[in-house]
Amino acid sequence: MRKRSFLSSMLVVASLLATGCSAGGEQPASDATADVGKRLYENRCASCHGADGAGDTPMGGGGVTANLKDGQWTYGGNPRDIERSISEGIPGTAMRGFKSQMTPDEIGQLAAHVKSFEGQK
Repeated sequence: MRKRSFLSSMLVVASLLATGCSAGGEQPASDATADVGKRLYENRCASCHGADGAGDTPMGGGGVTANLKDGQWTYGGNPRDIERSISEGIPGTAMRGFKSQMTPDEIGQLAAHVKSFEGQK
């Protein structure tokens, strides 16, 4: 019985490794994940942050939104911080939260896409 359990465990680990999953957390985005993040950005974010993330799109009261390309993350630039900003919004700004409109996976995919703008010219 122990041998069968050990072999089953090893099979699960091998499957996870073969599919690119890891116990360590973050992993590279697949093409499908990147496509979802891009689509979500285009539908939910581009009207304020611009198609290229430069933040030069007037919105609301005619203000300018955050530049997602310059690497200056006022509310944190790691993936978890970006996910929190998308989910909860930014108090005192026009950035509203999307947690009631998107799943946690979608928020993660969108955050990965937003992070991909960093450093682009």
